[in-house]
Amino acid sequence: GGPGQPDIGSAYQAMAKGDYAQADRLMDQALAAALKSGPYVPVFATTVQQVADYYANSGLELKGESIYKNGIDTARRDQAGDTVTQLSGALANYYTSHGREVKGLALFVQAIADIESHNGTDAPELGPILTQAAWAAERVGNLSEAEALLKRAALIKPRQPKPVGGASALYVATGAISGFISPQPF
Repeated sequence: GGPGQPDIGSAYQAMAKGDYAQADRLMDQALAAALKSGPYVPVFATTVQQVADYYANSGLELKGESIYKNGIDTARRDQAGDTVTQLSGALANYYTSHGREVKGLALFVQAIADIESHNGTDAPELGPILTQAAWAAERVGNLSEAEALLKRAALIKPRQPKPVGGASALYVATGAISGFISPQPF
């Protein structure tokens, strides 16, 4: 997992048992562990998103939104651009799924600009976010912007899978690694 991940699993177990106070405490511990570890830890954004969504879906929308914003601010302060983009996109999705499409669209536009400034205007990760932004634009009635965003998304080439070699390539090609001899005795 990573910092906070075991607490999240335990929190959902506590929630399933009806111990909401324990679930809240464990979610708060998970968030504290993630914030302490910093935005360069691979599970930082995931943990922030899970905790924010937990509170938002528990009827504490403002707390969930605040957790998202705090995570974004932490990542921005530490210049973790990919994490800022990931959390901004997650918060934008949260906004658009809760009837706040104008705020969501603004965050999608900001995330698009962040990706373009770091990775270029044809970065593969732009495709999905352009599509999400188009959906938000359509929801607020800006059909021309939605169409332009969708046309851009259609031009983005998806990320190519990394080539595999060695035993991995043999397995991909044949579905088995027959005759493979380990250089180390078992």
